[in-house]
Amino acid sequence: MTLRRMGWRFLLRMVNDMRTVWFRELCCYAESDICQRMGVSWEKGRQVIEQLMNSNIMRRVRKSGALDGEVFPEDMDEIFTDDERYLTFTFVGILMLDDIVIRCYPKYLKHVEDGVRSETFNQVLAVIRKYEKTRDQHIVKAASGKQSDNQVSFLAVIMELIEQYQKNGFYRKQETIEEINGMGDIDWEKTVHETQTLLSHGRPFYPDMYTKQSMWDEMNFFYCLHQCIISECFDVIEKADLGDFLGIRSRYRFDIRRNVLGEDDYLLRRIEQELTRQFVTSKRQMLQLMHLYLTRQGKKKQSRLLFYGTNAMNLVWETACGAVVGNQLQIKVRNIQELAGEQLRSFPAKDKSLLQLIDRPEWVAEGCGIGEKKDTLIPDSIRIRKDADGRKMFAIYDAKYYNIVFTPNRVSGQPGIESITKQYLYHLAYGALLKHFQITRVQNTFLFPSESGSKWLGRVTMPMLRDVTGTDVRSLALDASMVFQYYLDDKELPIEDVVYHGYTYESPAS
Repeated sequence: MTLRRMGWRFLLRMVNDMRTVWFRELCCYAESDICQRMGVSWEKGRQVIEQLMNSNIMRRVRKSGALDGEVFPEDMDEIFTDDERYLTFTFVGILMLDDIVIRCYPKYLKHVEDGVRSETFNQVLAVIRKYEKTRDQHIVKAASGKQSDNQVSFLAVIMELIEQYQKNGFYRKQETIEEINGMGDIDWEKTVHETQTLLSHGRPFYPDMYTKQSMWDEMNFFYCLHQCIISECFDVIEKADLGDFLGIRSRYRFDIRRNVLGEDDYLLRRIEQELTRQFVTSKRQMLQLMHLYLTRQGKKKQSRLLFYGTNAMNLVWETACGAVVGNQLQIKVRNIQELAGEQLRSFPAKDKSLLQLIDRPEWVAEGCGIGEKKDTLIPDSIRIRKDADGRKMFAIYDAKYYNIVFTPNRVSGQPGIESITKQYLYHLAYGALLKHFQITRVQNTFLFPSESGSKWLGRVTMPMLRDVTGTDVRSLALDASMVFQYYLDDKELPIEDVVYHGYTYESPAS
């Protein structure tokens, strides 16, 4: 049996030894249940739990304080007795600790089979990855030294390294080889000035010519270092079973160990020296990522935990919803196609964005005429569109990452009073615009994630504010998988999926 086949068998056995367990975000689990699921002893389980709690991935909670996967903040800091040691994951993503792989799936998924769950989970990871990248390029900033690398997970660095490798290949440098009468291009300047010239029939003739040829230096130090690092990255990705997520069809394995090239401090110095000589952007990014990898590798030795995901799935949901409904909040009024026409020319604030139309509170000292304006309300998404009848409609969307449940006699898991009043205030803030453009159809909607299908759930009303606006706040459950796929594809949801057609009232345009 060859050494390569022996290596593959060892790797497969190591991967098979990894234990994968699933947990639902913000769902209550007893400590004994967590240990049993992970297949570890009580003592080992307590160590894992302690580390996850220190990393803000897990928190203690009273079981009585959770309803349908929702945890209420006021129940978080209670004192627990031994028989009330319930815990919840405040995280969506993947965790690796020694030989355990933990996958935390979103709280709106309740009854999902393993095969479908893996496919859905990979989609959620892809959405988190896109959200992180488009938000502020954490990894690129950390790699270039513009941001602390403590804000970037080591698993995220590994995924970025593999993605760059798939796109650009290994770090290679070109060397120019000069020869006499070689196979490369003729260096006429050097040939004319440095070789003997003969004449034949009155024309110059060069028996020897200098040639130059560009060749890839396959034995370059950084080429070998990149191979070592990518091989290590593939090991981690295979342990975490993230090959399908990253679109990996075959793995790369390099037989030389990284320590053969030198200790990490030496490798980091070599990379820093190379960065002073390398000016190609893609190659600089490769070097910076390798530097970040080695830096984080040293920190990983102190903490065995690897993770990739988010503690803020609510922000991911808000961003995805804003993208797929076509948020116009930052667009100037004059650039909104649905408002084009004679009325637009006479609108005094046409050069302002929709966000800038919202009044800001002004604090004025007693006896002064001018005060200081502070931050104001900011809606998730505003969209002006035409409905099925061709009439202009003003839509106010607020994405809520809640597990809301409507029954004939009660509702649970709903947003609080502040969220409701803010939706009415958003409506009132655009009163002048609605009146000027004679928009009478206003749709004010909460957007909740759903594990299967989209449907209108119900509405919430506050009579004293409804009397002013003429509207209720609707509740729409959106198929999260559909929303996320449109978000990944950079597409907008069809209008029929987000417009309520059962109007029983119209907002006064005043």
